[in-house]
Amino acid sequence: MVSHGRKRILVVDDEDQMRLALRETLVRAGYDVITAFDGSNALKKLSENTFDAVITDLRMPVMDGVAFLQRALDIYPRLPIVLMTAYATVDTAVYAMKAGAFDYLMKPFSPEALEAIFERIFLYTDATVAHEEATAAETPEPRCEPKSDTVTIITCDPRTLELVQLARDVANSSANVFVSGESGTGKELFAKMVHYSGSRAHKPFVAINCAALPENLLESELFGYEKGAFTGATARKLGKFEQADGGTLLLDEVTEMPLHLQSKLLRVLQEGEVDRVGGSKAVKVDVRIVATTNRRLLETISAREFREDLYYRLNVIPIEIPPLRKRKNDIPQLVTHFVAKYNARNHKAIEGVTPEGIAALMAHDWPGNVRELENIIERAVVISREPWLTPEKLFLHGILAPNPLSEEKINVTTAVPEVAATEGVASYAPDHAGSESLTVSVGTSVQDMERRLILKTLEQCQGNRTKAADLLGITSRTLLNKIKEYRAMGIHID
Repeated sequence: MVSHGRKRILVVDDEDQMRLALRETLVRAGYDVITAFDGSNALKKLSENTFDAVITDLRMPVMDGVAFLQRALDIYPRLPIVLMTAYATVDTAVYAMKAGAFDYLMKPFSPEALEAIFERIFLYTDATVAHEEATAAETPEPRCEPKSDTVTIITCDPRTLELVQLARDVANSSANVFVSGESGTGKELFAKMVHYSGSRAHKPFVAINCAALPENLLESELFGYEKGAFTGATARKLGKFEQADGGTLLLDEVTEMPLHLQSKLLRVLQEGEVDRVGGSKAVKVDVRIVATTNRRLLETISAREFREDLYYRLNVIPIEIPPLRKRKNDIPQLVTHFVAKYNARNHKAIEGVTPEGIAALMAHDWPGNVRELENIIERAVVISREPWLTPEKLFLHGILAPNPLSEEKINVTTAVPEVAATEGVASYAPDHAGSESLTVSVGTSVQDMERRLILKTLEQCQGNRTKAADLLGITSRTLLNKIKEYRAMGIHID
């Protein structure tokens, strides 16, 4: 859907004045613009023209913005779509982002914010297209990513491979990068790849965890301080920004930074200079920022825990790493890598993991992602006295992993952790749901196990949905939706 010349944007809004204002702003910014008055009309325009991006209102007649978003992405899965929403509909905006929106704008917004969001979109899409055109003939099939300088990201997942190449493509620029993803997905590895693949590789790579330091210490660590700035400041100390001058500064878990330090960070990004604590003059710095978070950014912004203007400064190049459960084909290669790593570290000679062991690993949901997998393999390598790692050596959840290929039945007590682990249901069973157990045959689907657990909990709570939801670790609304789903399947629930 991306063209190489003048960019074309589809504007979708049912309000005539808003549609006209958006069109005029984007035309002045140098874009071709076509408008649509609702989602249905927009789908028709998409079928008749080629577009590089779309911006759509959330609330519209005939077909609202979320429905349009889903329909459009079904047809054009790589089309960047921006959602416009009012303050009262932040939750829906979060839902739309999960559904695939590229970004969102909260009304009212400035022309500058509108232009900035499309600048980011096209910087991202152009880099992706350039890579695809350059490598189309070289890589007809997904392949494992080879080692790059001092950084190795092991993957055969097509989406992750795209992100690896994007990190390399933008490495020579000075654009800030925002890496998001669940804990343990490898955000710091991507940050190092951005640094070591570009022109700053010979300069310092400095990292700081914004969640690990108390507020007063974080400020002095980031910006430095002068002698005598506070009790104990017996000498000048350079902060992380000055230490990283010419190179890259990794702001790990940046969403945990206090708001007043976010303001100071924003000034550094805008002016390119830092003020040491207790200092009288600013110090110029040339630093490329890579920020990371494991939180949902839109939720932190809507909760006023993270500044929206700082988000736009940091999120020039967004990289969202998929969790391991969405790229399980990487598991065998990761296992081979970690076995070799911990063989060398512990002077062992483990040959690998048995097919049954690999099957157990593939069946696991990996809430801790690659970090959890690495810990499991390290532990198994250390304790094993045999050359091959079997399921019994893989202590998933802290208990012996069952052999998923056996025909034996597993007796699962409702107090045992990790009974159910599906979207919308917590990954643990209720702690007080009684002593009765659920007998589950190997091969039972997770959905069936979830249904049986919910029905058993409702039975033991005598139909009290609030109590059952609390024991299950889910919201009452989620439980109600599940009950409606089961009733539609013909299951009687009082």
